[in-house]
Amino acid sequence: MTKVTFTDLYENKEYTEVLPNCTQTDFLRERNKNYMNYIAISTEDNRQITYEQMHEEIRKYAKYLYYEKGIRKEEKIGVSLINCPEAIYLLYALYDIGCEVIGLNPFNNNLRMNNDILDTKPNRIIVMDCLTNNLQDSLANLKVSPIIFPFNEEEIAKKSTYPDFKGYYEPNRTTDVIFTGGTTGNHKGAELVGNGLNCVTQALDHVFIAEPGMTQLGNIPFGNMCFGRLVLHYALANNLVFASTTKFMPQDFVSEIIRTHSDAVTGGPIHWNSLHNNPLVKPGVFNNIIQATSGGEYFKPAEEALANETLHYGGSKTSIGSVLGMTEFWAPVMVNIGNKNTPGTIGYPIPYTKVKVVDANFQEVKDNQAGLLLLSGPAMLNNYRNRPLENNDAFWFDENNTRWYITGDIVKKSDKNPNEYIYIGRNKRNFVCGIDNIYPEQIEKLLLEIDANIAEVAVTKKPDRQAQYVPIYHICVRDLNFDRKALEEKINSIIINNIGTSALPFDIIYTNQPLPRSSNSKVDYTLLENNYNKEQEEKNIALKRTI
Repeated sequence: MTKVTFTDLYENKEYTEVLPNCTQTDFLRERNKNYMNYIAISTEDNRQITYEQMHEEIRKYAKYLYYEKGIRKEEKIGVSLINCPEAIYLLYALYDIGCEVIGLNPFNNNLRMNNDILDTKPNRIIVMDCLTNNLQDSLANLKVSPIIFPFNEEEIAKKSTYPDFKGYYEPNRTTDVIFTGGTTGNHKGAELVGNGLNCVTQALDHVFIAEPGMTQLGNIPFGNMCFGRLVLHYALANNLVFASTTKFMPQDFVSEIIRTHSDAVTGGPIHWNSLHNNPLVKPGVFNNIIQATSGGEYFKPAEEALANETLHYGGSKTSIGSVLGMTEFWAPVMVNIGNKNTPGTIGYPIPYTKVKVVDANFQEVKDNQAGLLLLSGPAMLNNYRNRPLENNDAFWFDENNTRWYITGDIVKKSDKNPNEYIYIGRNKRNFVCGIDNIYPEQIEKLLLEIDANIAEVAVTKKPDRQAQYVPIYHICVRDLNFDRKALEEKINSIIINNIGTSALPFDIIYTNQPLPRSSNSKVDYTLLENNYNKEQEEKNIALKRTI
């Protein structure tokens, strides 16, 4: 039994609590035991599933997987899912058995799916029947027979008479592998501990205010996204109605809020930006919203102010809070609560999460100085799967042998409130375009391989109101006398086939001069990005003057 003592910064009150020590499924059972007649899940086709029914389905699914499919503890099970009740039953049944759940993005292209499967080597793969086409090539190459899902209800019912079995739990065992860019931006699997998700969820009792019976919009994909898994677990552990929806795109955000009458709503800046000029937004449509949070990417202050204005026009009395989250800690590590924290900050660290801000020598900086954010706590990942070099660089041990994760984020304490933090920027180079993570190193590597005339490549980002950011390619060629059309056709083809359309260049800058270098002899991406954006701004100003 591990006890932690901490100060709830929102209440300025000290607590001592016992950390959870169980599977995710058992954590829900304990938290739901007095709310079994409450609605747990609502669906797009108007199904209303109580907590009692949900737990019964989880129990039946676990028996079916165990007795009929022979799935056992510690097996690596790849899952490719979309948001629906059956996917929820499946996940928690696999946790009950004691499997390692590997989240495979159902929208992966064949190359990415192949790489993710080869990297994690699942023993079995469970895939939604509507998603089998995405996996066919990968499964054929790997000689893995998929388990098609949803299962036959009659077959599940037959196995429900089999004896119950005790859920398998081993502290600190990897229960989930979720893919991320991490500190370096290189795509890889983060090995996560299921009880860490329980700890984060329990910590959020001191952060969020939604109460049993209220509705949480379930628009974030939970099959392969850490943010989505957290929203799901948080909603169910707090006895909310999880309004399951497959409509996760920004253009569906407002209509799904209205349809579900959601009290708690989570999205990225691109979702909240969709409120502005949306014809569905009228006085009263957001009356229910008491808890609004944004995560996944930096929310520009001007855009956040506009989104809040529209949210209030729709009837909500709250303001959008921001979440600094990362897959490596089951998503939230700091939260700014709208109407509580200072605007422009990332708020307070959530309970149980330890924070250090250090310089290049890992010495803590003074309160008014910016530094590298280090984190430690029960939610921290075990390692990155099959990435020994990155693991060496991702963690640091202090003089007390406490293990810290090196986030790559630069922060400093707020001058107004030293318990709050201000986000400065990232050492990481990855960014979001639309709803996709863009990893510049991946693009650069592909481009260097397609044409001998390409000497160097740097990918930076340009702010974009609709997509958050769009990619800019800076390409140094050995000879400027080349067929640009033919090269760009190659570029477009390799990017579409290997990554996807979101990674296509918004602009390509060609040069025959070496790309600028910083003092450590590495390409100066910041200088490239700043110079490009400044030039575009100057061009826009000049254009306005001529109109």
